[in-house]
Amino acid sequence: MNPTLISLDLAQRASLLADPLQLDGMPVLAGAAPPEFLLRAAPADFALFVFISAAPAQVVGSAMLKRRAEPGRIELGYGVADAARGKGVATAAVRQMLVRAFADRGVREVYAETAVDNPASRRVVEKAGFNHIGQRDSEEDGRVDQWVIARQEWHIRLAMPADLSALQAALAWAIDWRAPVTAAAPEQRIAETGHAYLLADWGRAGDLAVVAEFAAGAAGAAWIRQWTDAEHSYGYIDAATPELGIGVDPRFRGQGIGAALLAALFEQVERGGIRAISLSVEADNPALRLYERVGFRRYAQAGNAWTMIRYGGKSDLPPGSDIHARASAVGPTSPMARG
Repeated sequence: MNPTLISLDLAQRASLLADPLQLDGMPVLAGAAPPEFLLRAAPADFALFVFISAAPAQVVGSAMLKRRAEPGRIELGYGVADAARGKGVATAAVRQMLVRAFADRGVREVYAETAVDNPASRRVVEKAGFNHIGQRDSEEDGRVDQWVIARQEWHIRLAMPADLSALQAALAWAIDWRAPVTAAAPEQRIAETGHAYLLADWGRAGDLAVVAEFAAGAAGAAWIRQWTDAEHSYGYIDAATPELGIGVDPRFRGQGIGAALLAALFEQVERGGIRAISLSVEADNPALRLYERVGFRRYAQAGNAWTMIRYGGKSDLPPGSDIHARASAVGPTSPMARG
């Protein structure tokens, strides 16, 4: 289960304290947001979140980020309802919380504690990349293990079959480039906007993708896919020209991730001997300037959108740049196989 993370405002916190079994008309599983957890959160020092499952839509867990005395360190706390345990909720939620925490460039480390008699919680933080640094006695939780994970800069890698969810998230971010991130799960969002076909049956011949990620999870992805005259996407030119898709988490834009994803994908395009790739971009999308900077040229206009084309595989990014170095670390591959 990959839950959707949403932040709680003060009114929602008060509502949960008054009625812990519903939030804005949505069911809350017993123990998903216990009052004792909510009461720890002083508004000035904490940010509160809940995790919502897609089907059925219900709150299955909660989490907080707490400022600590040490500069650059914040604390992560979380809990999952008993009925939702053993389904990967906590693991997915903690990874999402780390992405949220490290979106603040001032955060260097995230700290967490787990009860020494709770091996399941220990496995969750270990999977997320936390390092064990000791134990202490806690007034609230008794003897606890202490964990910390340091900021790790993003890197680019080739997508694997299990990365379809990362591509779906990137597609949802691209769809909503004008609007804030919605609470809908990416798969739901691309379906309700009529874009599910863009990644349907991923892994067919010619499919290729790269992913930008932190230790906590994906922050963006770029991919190419071939279409036909009978079935194609918005920037279609011909069956021999794959179309590019790209999306970056809004919280991480402005850090060069989009440019690095393109550079990495161009390396793969060159290795594959692909003569050209195309894309579609709305005329008022700031990404249009990035596409022109890395070699795309305007091919045709349809309404408010431009179809663009880029010939050859060489990236126009400066060879000595940090972005080019990160992208060049991606190794050769074949198109993604079906998982």
